Amino acid sequence: PPEPPPPVCPKCGSDKIGDRHTLTAYSMYGEGIKDDPDFKQKRQNGKCVHPDTLIQTAEGRIRIGDLTYGQPAGEFLPIQGGLEVRGPDGFVPAIETYEGGEKPLFHVVTRRGVVTCTENHLFAMADGTLRSIKDGLSAGDALRELEPLTDDVRPFPTLLHKAVPTLPPLQIPLSNDTAYFAGLHAGDGASNMSSVSITHGPVGKVDDLGTPYEVWQSILVDACERIGLRPVRSVDHIDIGSRIMLRWMETLGLVHGARRTFRVPRWVLSAGREAALHYLGGLVDTDGYLTVGGDTSITTKDFVFGGQIAELFRSVGCTSTVAPTWNKTYKRWYLKVSIKRREGVLLRPYMRNPGKVARVSSTDTAYDRWTHDVLLITPAGEGRCVDLHLSDDRHLYLTNGLTTHNTTNFAL
Repeated sequence: PPEPPPPVCPKCGSDKIGDRHTLTAYSMYGEGIKDDPDFKQKRQNGKCVHPDTLIQTAEGRIRIGDLTYGQPAGEFLPIQGGLEVRGPDGFVPAIETYEGGEKPLFHVVTRRGVVTCTENHLFAMADGTLRSIKDGLSAGDALRELEPLTDDVRPFPTLLHKAVPTLPPLQIPLSNDTAYFAGLHAGDGASNMSSVSITHGPVGKVDDLGTPYEVWQSILVDACERIGLRPVRSVDHIDIGSRIMLRWMETLGLVHGARRTFRVPRWVLSAGREAALHYLGGLVDTDGYLTVGGDTSITTKDFVFGGQIAELFRSVGCTSTVAPTWNKTYKRWYLKVSIKRREGVLLRPYMRNPGKVARVSSTDTAYDRWTHDVLLITPAGEGRCVDLHLSDDRHLYLTNGLTTHNTTNFAL
């Protein structure tokens, strides 16, 4: 008798081998695909998202790029130890990672969030179908609505920092105050290769909300001193250190070289809801805008960061709303991420800017009724992209909160 098939595919490590692999291919491309001369290359057409896209695991939100991937591009790598990621109806097993390599990427901006992905990445539509940019996804299309998925509170992780090459690494004491400082720096931080600072308006004047900059400067100084820093006051900023400080902040994930990363730090994501609220408090206090009526928003030119912020708002119980705006002066798109007016009260205990705190309102606004539509699709340049392979019939999981389709592995 013929020998039984091996338990896993010798090429990709998947347990979905033999006829089931072929059936998976047929389900994706139709049975006629078997006559396509490029049939065996179809597994290379991974859908893929930007590595800094947030996914939800049982241990909280993580960047999908922080998982382990194989080489070269187009390879699947079995996930060791088990991993479950959030799908539209609960957690589903992820069995492999997929390295997509360098590909043209696009920002897909919807009313609820942003996913940066390839043209092949499939989105779950409101009518239950799947559609990619290559399939005709365009502005005005209605997507599946998002589910409110508030995060838990977890301990801060251990973060080691090697301050001096000749000495052992030291543990950075992470706290909610550190998370607030990280938000401040993301909003108004400034650095070069020899100094780090947080900027503000000139002392002796007041901001648009009537707060004297001298008062705000003292709040910034206090925020730094709470985490052990020794800031020095200046006319329009506070100096918080030099090259040694820059290396410390790089360990925190706040800078890369001398430039701000514009990414939510991994340790903030790991610690969950309270850390996220303090981070958002610092970000709103510096870079946020509150109208007279209490509408709260953050504007950024980094669409990947904007997608993370929209998802971070959701992780603390807010309903984020996203709107792209064209800046005529700089001739580029910006992204405005807002929350419902009444949800500002969730952030108020974590904010320290007195003028902005005073504007927080608990009243409601009409945009609660807006549908989840695609607003803009714009090129994002060439970049690395990755994906997962799920052991689930629907192959759907949440990327920055939006329901999308994974890259399916089939061996032929």
